[in-house]
Amino acid sequence: MYEARFETEDGRSFRFGYPYGSVFSIDPLSELDVVLSTSQGFQQVGVTVESADVGGLSRTIAGRLLGLSKDQRRRMLEVFTPYTSGTLWFNDRYYCRAWVQKTPAFGELKYDTEFTLLLFCPEPYWLDTTQAYLLGGYTAAFAFPVCYDSHTFGVKSSALFTNCRNDGMVSVPYAVQFRAGAPVTNYGILNAATGEKLSLTDSLALGDVVTVYRDNGRLKVEKESGGVTTDIFSRLDEDSTLFSLAVGDNIIKMTADSGVDNLTAYVTLNPAFVGVLA
Repeated sequence: MYEARFETEDGRSFRFGYPYGSVFSIDPLSELDVVLSTSQGFQQVGVTVESADVGGLSRTIAGRLLGLSKDQRRRMLEVFTPYTSGTLWFNDRYYCRAWVQKTPAFGELKYDTEFTLLLFCPEPYWLDTTQAYLLGGYTAAFAFPVCYDSHTFGVKSSALFTNCRNDGMVSVPYAVQFRAGAPVTNYGILNAATGEKLSLTDSLALGDVVTVYRDNGRLKVEKESGGVTTDIFSRLDEDSTLFSLAVGDNIIKMTADSGVDNLTAYVTLNPAFVGVLA
């Protein structure tokens, strides 16, 4: 048995599944179209693939609302309205962003009414819940029984390397947050295997926080200092390669021109899957 739910940006939601009065299917769960761009030279046998792209995907949700379904039908119409975007969740684990492409349609029967609707997913992969990795920072050392006069609650880690493992099926972007416990100059992270890096030409003071992330595909670099958040995208080093995290192991190193021992970095990623199994 599986379940799904759609949550809109403004907080409305609708759940699918037997416990919520419906049986349903999502189509496709595991099918993507790869758009190939090809070229062919004079008298060439076959073609040359110049590029490959994965576009957005429409997903149909269809099924039956069990029993007398007037309230369910009304709720569905209230949630899946035109111009609505949100998140489609599958089994409370995998999710994708989605827009309402076709509002719900219902069969004629008032009992066990059939329904169908269409969602468009601009990024077609199913994403898993967030994985987080720490560079520097503190490792918990709290344990019972506790002697409050002498007990150590955490140990400062000197580890500048960590393995940001991607357990998904494709390479994915990541977000990174830098926190300064004392002055730091010109900081970043480095992929130890490939030499690719993300670095900022910037100085941090005690308590400063810098977050590098993607918002609808656009890279954002924000700095919080003294309670004020500013855009510091211009501080991104021109040699930064904005690498993705490959499937499997990714050995990441934290770097700084000075003060690296004062720096903590949190790397987060969402493993992506071509399809999920019901």
